Amino acid sequence: MKRTNKRIALLLMAVAVSAAACGGSTPSLTALPTSAAASPQVSSAATPSASVASPTAASSSTSETATWTWSYGGSLPSGWTEDDGTFSRSENAYVEILTDRSLMAADCALGPQPGIGDTSADIVGALSRRPGLAATRATDIAVAGLDGRQIDFAIASGWRGTCDWWDDPKAPVVPLVGTFDDKHYWVYTAVTKGEQYRYVVLDAPGGRNVVIAITAVEPEQFEGVIAPAMNIIHGLQFHIRN
Repeated sequence: MKRTNKRIALLLMAVAVSAAACGGSTPSLTALPTSAAASPQVSSAATPSASVASPTAASSSTSETATWTWSYGGSLPSGWTEDDGTFSRSENAYVEILTDRSLMAADCALGPQPGIGDTSADIVGALSRRPGLAATRATDIAVAGLDGRQIDFAIASGWRGTCDWWDDPKAPVVPLVGTFDDKHYWVYTAVTKGEQYRYVVLDAPGGRNVVIAITAVEPEQFEGVIAPAMNIIHGLQFHIRN
């Protein structure tokens, strides 16, 4: 099942790990750099990446001060299913919960955008100014006792910017957030033509964050996806153990 949304992974050599991790989000352009120590691998994921709990399982995250988990309780909206922490109505309408994300560089360089922190205000504020995105005004939101910021966006009409690691060099694209995973890959999300997003970015304990991404891809209509997706989000439960 081929999805329009892509995850971009750069395989790094062990010697490049700490340097990349220390390098210094609606809408603007983000991209990956070319590097002698990295070889880009572009893949289309059958299911979105996620790091949260399902109704029957929980995932945990550890900071210096606390361990926290997510879970989902109650019944899903009609037509929605859950698979490994991702909620979907079809391959074109889904909700992902992503922990500890950074806004990726707008110039296609590897790693986070310099000068932008990982708080909800930092990420959403930078996304609202990012070239290549058409965004709504950001608003405050609270989910499961965590405060954050929310914004809707899509790729801007007429935007032609792209990145050399994208599988279609002629397609407009704006990378969004990413993380350096335990397999030494930079994992990115990006927006391209025909996709609409809502990002709910929450501030978590220990200076960390949670990015909840609602995605609607043609032929799904964003207006029909957003209400049940928000019901799912407000059914999420956050548990902390000091």
